[in-house]
Amino acid sequence: MQSYSTEPEPCPSLAAHPWRNKNLVVFVVDIVHPGYFRSALRRELAHARMKEILKKYVLRCNLPELHTICAFGTQVAFYKYDIGRRKMQPGDASSVEFIDVISQEGFKKVHQIMAHIREMASM
Repeated sequence: MQSYSTEPEPCPSLAAHPWRNKNLVVFVVDIVHPGYFRSALRRELAHARMKEILKKYVLRCNLPELHTICAFGTQVAFYKYDIGRRKMQPGDASSVEFIDVISQEGFKKVHQIMAHIREMASM
């Protein structure tokens, strides 16, 4: 008899590439099962995974910063890695703030980040 896990597999990360060069990365989205949001342990694991994702993609980013989000359904955590200073914000799982991306605040935050990325790319 074969058993199956009742927990969904983690979703892969999605990396946004500039349309002209598929080797460069400008934005990364990590999608996590929405049910995991209620678990502090799952949020800590997602934070650790975000660190690994940033390590993976930081060398493929030609911008001064690499922005990423970790999404648990509509609850989204925003991350930024300053490439020159080699520093990730937020630095630890306890300081991660989540915003509902369909709220006015979440909508504004996403648009601010996209505008900032476009600005950095045009320099």
